[in-house]
Amino acid sequence: MTTATPNSGSRLAPGSDQSTTDWPPCNRRLSRAGPNLLFVAAYLFIQTWFSAFSIGAEEKQISNVSNNVSPAFNAQRNFREAANRYANEPQNLEAAWQFGQACFDLAEEAKTKAERARLADRGIEACRKAVKMDDRCAPAHYYLGMNLGQLARTKGLGALKIVGQLRSAFERARELDERQDYAGPDRNLGLLFRDAPSWTIGDRKAAQEHLVKAVSIAPEYPDNRLELIEGYFKWGDRTSAEAELETLEELWPKLQKQLTGPKWEPRWKEWQPRFEGFQKKLEKTRKKKS
Repeated sequence: MTTATPNSGSRLAPGSDQSTTDWPPCNRRLSRAGPNLLFVAAYLFIQTWFSAFSIGAEEKQISNVSNNVSPAFNAQRNFREAANRYANEPQNLEAAWQFGQACFDLAEEAKTKAERARLADRGIEACRKAVKMDDRCAPAHYYLGMNLGQLARTKGLGALKIVGQLRSAFERARELDERQDYAGPDRNLGLLFRDAPSWTIGDRKAAQEHLVKAVSIAPEYPDNRLELIEGYFKWGDRTSAEAELETLEELWPKLQKQLTGPKWEPRWKEWQPRFEGFQKKLEKTRKKKS
């Protein structure tokens, strides 16, 4: 998924809140309110895990954006370009999956569930068409999974029916190209297994395997390590979280110099607070060691 834009890589839940000052992060992870709220937990998992379309008349319903350097403006522009190409070349494989990618990116900026669902539906339709054209097209499977995740965010408990499709799409994408979108298939599978309730498909071992794999494939993509660290905190493994954070702290200045420019700015606005939040979490542990 090497053709993916940075703003799409780490968002299974993608419009999600990436702050990790408190565990679990607001609007992003499972509720820990108690066993009597299992159904609430399932709902929160699906709605906030993706850790969002239409052509012609439906485009008028997309919010207007005046800031021409904002992620929303760029997403709108890319969507229109991709939509025009797909409309003119409906049998073009690349045009189909790239429209699916554009649908996902614009859905990230959606203001309402209805808007997000419309965009996700169009992206799913385009990616499924691309898969029919060529089942070995990795980006088609990958963005099928990403758009299914966007649709799941709008469905409440009904989204549990989509989980199997999500898993299949990312597993197929991983088989075809594990490096796409900075190890996106493994990262997203790791999030799925990590954040899903244990009575669905939640699986700590599988989650850790996929997140560790994502780090090994794309070690200098911050989101991979941040998600692994978050996993270690969730599982109560502060020792592993600290070890991974120390590695990330060494890389951080280098990454800030390498990943620069307008396309990376939105990502850093998400990564920096998470990074600092993890440092605060481990501050007491480090003081005891010193």
